[in-house]
Amino acid sequence: MRTLLAARRRGYLPGNRAEAGRLGAAMAKLTPDQLRTRERVETLIRLIAPGLNLLLAAGERVSRIVEKDDPEYYPARLEGAEPPSVGRVAPGAGPGRE
Repeated sequence: MRTLLAARRRGYLPGNRAEAGRLGAAMAKLTPDQLRTRERVETLIRLIAPGLNLLLAAGERVSRIVEKDDPEYYPARLEGAEPPSVGRVAPGAGPGRE
């Protein structure tokens, strides 16, 4: 997210719909062949995405089985899920409290 914000501040990305419209007007229209190719690629991606998700999930399980204690492990964030709370301490629990 920081990268997108930094790119927008530097002028690489449009900041709103009006700017996006101006940039879109400067681009050439896609030819019918290009549109068909884009649709085919997007359809292919939509079709194989569930299989790739399963492959990633299986790889994660295998890696956990092979190396159970991985100090550099960061769980993947799911869409719509809140990021894990890192560094928060539950009330009443802290250093020196038991």
